[in-house]
Amino acid sequence: MDASHDGTGNGRMDGITFRPAQRRVEVTFTEEQYAALEGWRSANRVGDRSEAVRELVRLGLLAEIARVYRLVVGVADSDDGADGSFETRR
Repeated sequence: MDASHDGTGNGRMDGITFRPAQRRVEVTFTEEQYAALEGWRSANRVGDRSEAVRELVRLGLLAEIARVYRLVVGVADSDDGADGSFETRR
């Protein structure tokens, strides 16, 4: 069967809309974290708090992936570590 996607993560198959499997996670925030979340949500006009948390997690994961990538590329681009160091170029 062939499924097409509508760009939201949802898909359509034979006129039926479906969502990828979702898992519920309970998170506890400090007052400061909660205020920061609400401020970010308001500033970015995100109506749903869960959606805001998902987007912030997505952005954080992307930032971490980019950091690791830069670290790996920096090691690969360095002078092959012949002197035993693994420092990245800046």
